[in-house]
Parts: sequence; C-alpha cells; structure tokens
Amino acid sequence: MAVKIYQSKNQIIQYDDSIFPEPDNISFDPTVLQKLDVITGSATGRGTAYYLLIAGVALVLRQYRRGGLISKILKNKYIWKGLHKTRPWREWQLLSDMLKLGLPVPHPIACRVVRVKFIRTLFYSADFMMTRIKNAESLSMLLIKSELDNTTWEKIGRTIRQFHKNGINHADLNAHNILINDMNQIYLIDFDKCRKMTPAISWQKLNIARLKRSLLKLNQNETSFHYSTKSWHCLLRGYQQEKDN
Repeated sequence: MAVKIYQSKNQIIQYDDSIFPEPDNISFDPTVLQKLDVITGSATGRGTAYYLLIAGVALVLRQYRRGGLISKILKNKYIWKGLHKTRPWREWQLLSDMLKLGLPVPHPIACRVVRVKFIRTLFYSADFMMTRIKNAESLSMLLIKSELDNTTWEKIGRTIRQFHKNGINHADLNAHNILINDMNQIYLIDFDKCRKMTPAISWQKLNIARLKRSLLKLNQNETSFHYSTKSWHCLLRGYQQEKDN
C-alpha cells in the first residue's frame, strides 16, 4: 500500500493505491457510483453516507456537510486555508496516527478536495472514503433492538478511555459514532471534528458528557430504547478500570 496524491484542475485527491491503482478510477459522485453498481446501501444523518463495495472491499463514502444556520448559505463549502488545513486531510492524518497507535478506527482509503470561488472567496467542498467496519452496528441502533450486557457497557468505557489516554479528543462522541461488531469489538468513527491533544480531564469530561446527552436524548425520543442509569454506571466503571491500568 502507498498513499498517493493526484491533482487535476480544481480538485486534489489523496488515495490508497492498493484499492485504486489508477486515480482516474476513483469517483465520489453517487450518480456515477450508482451506474457502476457499487452502492450497496446508504444511511442518512447531516448528509448521506453511501455504502460501497469496490474491488471486494466494503467502503463508506461521506460528503462533508455543515450544520446549524450557516448550512443554509454554505451547505457544503468551507473556506480554503491551504490543503493540509482542509477537513479531509486533517481527518486522514488523524486516522493514520490512531491506526499506528492500535486504536480501533476505520482505514482511510480516498479523499477529495474541490476548490471553488464563491462570493469572491476561495472555498472548497470535500468527500471522504474509508473502510466499513464489517458486521457492525451503531450503539444507537443496537439499543433500539435490545439491551446490552454489563460487560459490553464496561468495554465501551474502556475503549473510550484508550482514546483519551492517547490524547484523542472526539468532540462529537455520541451513540451513533460508536460501533459494535458481531465479535463484540468496539470501534469509534466520524473524526471530522476531532484532534489529538495533550490528555486533560477538562476536554475528556466534555466528551463523556456529550455521549451521555446523546443517550438521554435517544432514551427520551425513541419508543423502545434499552438504556438505564445502570448502563451508564457500567460504562463509567469500565472507563475508570482502563484509567487505573
């Protein structure tokens, strides 16, 4: 595997050549991918994530989208401040760093930045393609279906603590960004707004509080959601156990 960069006109693509030997074969356009019959499914959130099967590898394609009021004007545009400050380039680097640390995250496969002029300012839009965690579902979906045992909740806590010990600040940690596969292995995803920092209780507490708010909101809004105070205490126990090791 080698990471390569390809530039053509206003777009720059970074890619893993073990999946895409030629950059001309890479498409981030859902319409084109649909015609190629490589889309196997999709999921909606702030934007749409597309599940792909390319060269026998299960992938996820995500198109960067803004949230909040500014999204009404700049739906998918971000101010250009240089390639290495773009969201996909930062996310690729962070994923690569976490994989070297042995943390359970997806592998980056390809990303694209497209520069565009808008209101006399240089902006960019972006896309990101990564491996899809096999046979995994989000914590939110699993809790809609059934309860998790205490051991799994503790394992979630230990996994989060592993990221924190390595200085990974997941600012958007929520029940949708925690995946559990059929081997009961825990993964974290969606590192767009994340960064590596000096470990500190202040931001670590904010991560944990963000996750708790997510679980409480789902517990309130979903007709069936298997979460309780006991679940949360088990998660915190696992977090503390990993902290003490």
